[in-house]
Amino acid sequence: MRHSKLTIIGILLMLSTSTTLAKEPLDCLEKALTQKEMNNCANINFKEVDAELNRVYYAIQQKYIKNKAFLKNLKEAQRLWIKLRDADFSMQFPHSKEAGYYGSIFPLCADDYKAELTLKRIEFLKQWLIGAEEGQSCRGSQALQITDDIPQTKNESEIEQVCYANVIPYNDNKNTNFKDITELTLNINYGDGSVKGKYNYLPAEKDQRFGEINGSLWKGAISAEYTYEQEGETNSINVRIRLDDEKAIVQGEVKDKILSVSDEIKKIPCQ
Repeated sequence: MRHSKLTIIGILLMLSTSTTLAKEPLDCLEKALTQKEMNNCANINFKEVDAELNRVYYAIQQKYIKNKAFLKNLKEAQRLWIKLRDADFSMQFPHSKEAGYYGSIFPLCADDYKAELTLKRIEFLKQWLIGAEEGQSCRGSQALQITDDIPQTKNESEIEQVCYANVIPYNDNKNTNFKDITELTLNINYGDGSVKGKYNYLPAEKDQRFGEINGSLWKGAISAEYTYEQEGETNSINVRIRLDDEKAIVQGEVKDKILSVSDEIKKIPCQ
């Protein structure tokens, strides 16, 4: 058990060289006495590391936003890396789906191993944020080095607001000034992966819908609860939001079809 705790601490110290994300898992480990508690700490650690990967990946997308060929290959490379990570995990723990095979420590071992693989990926991707030195002939797609370092996590600069809207003229043969409007505003915290925002549907004729988004960024997509008010009633559904450089795709549905959403909303400058 002591060896397992030291392994997690080692990973957290590696992560803490570039971010303050490690504080919560370290606090957890200081208090952990049972195997179950240590397993929980390892899970917290992995989620922190995965959030850091998402942050670095998004930072690269923003830095190279004009290099479409690079971004296309980055997306494909990340997709294939996820497959490789899962394959490596299965190779390390081939009986992971057999309950109890590796004992009560397995949840810790599993999250620990995935965190190690993810940290290696983070260090690899950071090459594109750090950049290549002047005169390096084989830098390929890497930009030249700049003095600004990668932003630290869990501060105000980590929270980015992104905005999306569709405005469609509504033609009722009487008043062409009416419009159907869909608007989405998200505040994404790349430090802890949390996402909050507003998602409104404002048709010219039908009852309008106002709602709030509360969720988290996970593997490049947002999973969230959408709580909305329409026709004097308040309801909520789970939605999934995928973002790229030009649009947001929102999808969600409840079993009894109180509401079904499937919107593709254009990215716009935030006011």
